[in-house]
Amino acid sequence: MRLADCVTGRDNNFNLVRIIAAFGVMVSHCWPLTRGHGVIEPPGILIGMSFGSIAVDLFFVTSGFLVTGSLLSRQDTLAFVWARALRIFPAMFVMLLVTVSILGLFFSTVSPSAFFTDSITLKYFWRCLTLINGLEYELPGVFAANPYENIVNGSLWSMRYEVRLYLVLALVWFILHFVSSNRLLLFRIMVVAGAIGYGLLTMADRFSIYESSSFFPQLAFMFLMGGSFFILREHIILSGRLAIALCALLALAAAISFDVFFVVYCLSLAYLLLYVSYIPKGVIRRYNALGDYSYGAYIYAFPVQQAIVSLVPGITVMPMLVLSSVFTLTLAMLSWHLVEEPALKLKDYFGRRNKLQSRV
Repeated sequence: MRLADCVTGRDNNFNLVRIIAAFGVMVSHCWPLTRGHGVIEPPGILIGMSFGSIAVDLFFVTSGFLVTGSLLSRQDTLAFVWARALRIFPAMFVMLLVTVSILGLFFSTVSPSAFFTDSITLKYFWRCLTLINGLEYELPGVFAANPYENIVNGSLWSMRYEVRLYLVLALVWFILHFVSSNRLLLFRIMVVAGAIGYGLLTMADRFSIYESSSFFPQLAFMFLMGGSFFILREHIILSGRLAIALCALLALAAAISFDVFFVVYCLSLAYLLLYVSYIPKGVIRRYNALGDYSYGAYIYAFPVQQAIVSLVPGITVMPMLVLSSVFTLTLAMLSWHLVEEPALKLKDYFGRRNKLQSRV
């Protein structure tokens, strides 16, 4: 089956894949948050990568695939930016209000007046909300005694890269409107070329040919690889045999070395993700009826876990995983039904406005 035959409609497993990825990040964080910096989960030691790192890559491949499709279907820069903003910022705003005004205040060792008048508090809220000009990870006196001390929401580090990639994609599309009559073709070429370029940078960084000061090259590669799969969807066959062969190759690569595994992993992740997202059917498709809880789970899990560690000193991994799963999923469900889903109903505002204007 061609990938192009699968992309229409919403009958897929993306919601399920993303919530699994969100919980993968949470599971991965259980070890460093209970034991301290630098500790990763035992299975991750076998492949040289944590579950959290793999989960973040899954998010970026998925995002690149879906938002590239969204932009090419809308072909409207303003509508695209509006839709992306609605997906990210309303839930982020509410999460930061909860984090600062409830969780931060409760766990802070400084007085309420000192907490709210400290410039760090405002800086934390503003930087984490905008996600552009860096992030702030600490609030005055919050989680200072935890094994992973002072960090309120470490998961937000990847959000700034995702927002930047949204803006880059929109900016390229917008500029091409003025510089080329073959806008669509040139955009497609640039996305695929970008994936190849950032893929080479990722490999160069891995093998110390080039040293990056951030995670951007790898995340950009994953994002643009997802976008490239959408662009090349007419030429991609989703095959069960190939998916199994890639899984076997990954297992073999892991047995050889971490570096070999990393190369095979980078080249196969997007294909395996899209195969799992579209081909398996049946009862698992019922998850779509529940909603997309992955974003809420991702942005709430870290502060929830830090709060649990603070309330239950010495907690071990398994109790942490159980408690954090319950509280995080509850907050994610509330976030989706009360904030995210209502906000997303506004995403076609610009499309409706343009249709009305065209009738005048």
